[in-house]
Order: sequence, then C-alpha cells, then structure tokens
Amino acid sequence: MAEQGALIRVLQTGMFPIDSIDMGKHQVRTRHVEDNLDPLKNSMARFGQLASITIYEKNGRYELLAGQRRLSAAEQLGWDKIRADLIARPRDDLVAKAISLIDNEMRQSVSHADVVKACTEFFYRLGSAKAVAAELALPYALVRNAVKLPRCPIEVQAAVKDGHIQLHTAIRATDALRWEDGRTEGGDKVLDLAKRMEDKMPRDLQKAIMSVGRSDPGKPLEQIIEEAKYRRKPDPIKVVLSHEDVGRLSKFAKDEELDEDEAASSLVLDGLESRGY
Repeated sequence: MAEQGALIRVLQTGMFPIDSIDMGKHQVRTRHVEDNLDPLKNSMARFGQLASITIYEKNGRYELLAGQRRLSAAEQLGWDKIRADLIARPRDDLVAKAISLIDNEMRQSVSHADVVKACTEFFYRLGSAKAVAAELALPYALVRNAVKLPRCPIEVQAAVKDGHIQLHTAIRATDALRWEDGRTEGGDKVLDLAKRMEDKMPRDLQKAIMSVGRSDPGKPLEQIIEEAKYRRKPDPIKVVLSHEDVGRLSKFAKDEELDEDEAASSLVLDGLESRGY
C-alpha cells in the first residue's frame, strides 16, 4: 500500500517474463547505459537480483520505468524472468519521468573508505585479493586498489609499519613485481625494490620498472632495473576523457598518492591484466 500522497502504488511484486517488458520512453538514463555492465552482471550471476525493477502495464505488455541496467544485465545473462514491482500506471509522462530520475539519483555509490573497509575484512578472511574478487563478484583491479598494505609481503608490511618505507612506495614495488597476495616467497625482492624506490629514485624510472617488472617479474631485480633504464621513455598515448572522468581520475590519483599520468597508466595496466593481456 502506498503512503498518503505517494506517486507510486505497488500492485504486485513478482517474477515477470523479460520478453514481455519494453524499455519505455521515460528513461532518464539515455547515455552510456551499458557502459561497465560486467560488474553488475557478475554480481547478479553470483548473488542473484538484489533489487527489483519497476514496471507498469500498458496495452497488454509491461513498460519499464526503473532498472534499465538490471534488465539489460539479466537479458545478457540469458534469464527468462526478472523480479519486478508492478505499479499503477503513472498519471502522466512527467510523473513517469520523475520515477525514473529518482531511481537513478537515489542509488548513491558506496564511499571509497567503505569499499576499502569491506574488501580488507574479506581479505583477512579469504587470504587473497583474487579470492575476494571472486567471492564478491567485484573486478580484481578494484579489490587490489582497495586492499593496500595487507596484500604486500610481510617484510614490506613491517618496513612500512616501522616508518622505513611509505605505503605508496610499498604498493608500487609490490605491483611492479606482480607479487600475489598469499605467497610466502619473494618478499625480500619486493622489499629490496621498495627501498631503492624510496631512495630518491626518479619517478620516470619507477614507472619504467613497473612496466618491465610486470611483464616478467621472475627476472633478477638488477636486470629489471637495467632494462627499465633503457626503456624509461615510454611511447605516449593520447586518451580523451570527459570533464567528469578527469575528476574521477584526479581523485583516484590523490587516493593512491600518484600523479595523474601514473594513475592513468596504473589503471590501464590493471585493466589489461584483469582481462588476461
């Protein structure tokens, strides 16, 4: 039952055939609808549908008012039915548009600090960032960026806690040698690199080491550094971002204590690695 004065009156909640639902003309979200849909698909495949979509009956079929991305994800997953709130038909187009807008605006993203806290708690329980990503159906790169010190080698963690190495340097060295959490060997090599990075190593050389080290972390450290010196001038790539995305990149760079070029490079490399390249 709707509260007095409410614009929405739910008639029924249940499972409805996806092929009976039309997208509708009142959707507020018209751009980038399917951008970055994989995390939602992975979540729905792992945990099921956590929130209903909203529909109303029209000419013997149903028209979607809210939940466009959930519906798209369900279609791509091959689902036949989806859980929906069937509401009374909105009294006019403006009310329908308002319902779509409110559904999108009320879905506020979880804060970065809350993501870090949750991922870290799961990390201590499961033992690796890969296990956390699989358990929560989250991108591996997101989990790695959320879980910082705990995924570094124990030797490096101790050096950070003792104040000998800064956290961002520890993370950079850990990622440069692709040291996977849960390993027990190779920590001394990561610690050695972190100490060298901390000792006034130029930023461009550090970036080159990360590139060389990620491609073949099994090489001796001296060989990685020498190859990095030779390749320290990378090929420039131009990426065009919207004003909003530049702001997001700047925030990420600040959180990771990187400059924007390093942040962009890190995200690209993480994305390539997560897709097996």
